Amino acid sequence: MRHAYDGGEGVVEILYELHSDRLVVEVTDTGEGFEPGAKGGPDPDEELSEGGLGIAIIRALADELEITDRSGGGSRLRFVKHLGD
Repeated sequence: MRHAYDGGEGVVEILYELHSDRLVVEVTDTGEGFEPGAKGGPDPDEELSEGGLGIAIIRALADELEITDRSGGGSRLRFVKHLGD
């Protein structure tokens, strides 16, 4: 919320799918949007600070990660974690 709407109000939608072999999570918003590594967006090479760990943690834990712009504005983050037996 803080990154998408810069302290204002807005909606964030979180959807998940639990399959026998994987967990899929998709987070969407209609906020400002960002490009990873772009000014104002998360940069994987920058020193991590409180409030900027979310994407770094997802990158470390997820098996797949996609971050894209939404056609109507905002961002879409989708990640997959494969589940072991």
